[in-house]
Order: sequence, then C-alpha cells, then structure tokens
Amino acid sequence: MPPLPGGERDAVTLVAVSKTRPVEDVLAAIAAGQRVFGENRVQEGSTKFDPLSTRDDLELHLIGPLQTNKVPEALRSFR
Repeated sequence: MPPLPGGERDAVTLVAVSKTRPVEDVLAAIAAGQRVFGENRVQEGSTKFDPLSTRDDLELHLIGPLQTNKVPEALRSFR
C-alpha cells in the first residue's frame, strides 16, 4: 500500500460500523481480523457487543448521540 498523505499507513484505523447488521456479521468480521467496531444506537449495540465486551482485543465504540438515560447501558457495552 502506498504511503498516505500526511501520515503512515498505521495511523489509519478502520472502524466497521455494525448498524443494522446482525451479530453473525460482526462475528464474521472478527473472524476475518476486524477489531474496531462502531454502533450508533445504544440498545442495538448492547445486543451485539455485550457478549464481546470481555474481549481485550476489540474496541467497541458508540458513534452517535447519547441520551443521558442511556449512559449506564452504554458504559457496560462500549469501550
């Protein structure tokens, strides 16, 4: 891969957004080597990410607005 303008190849992180995709697709992406995921809804992300939240090799991000009443649930599922 050629160098990227303004930085090195390692300076780029691919975030796979799992919006509307089933957990089976997330698991397939993990099997293929993807390690950074994003979800824009707390409830949908919790369903997919709660079983994965103990894995140290994954980054699970909330990538959308957060309502105050959803903060406790978000803290459990995203890291």
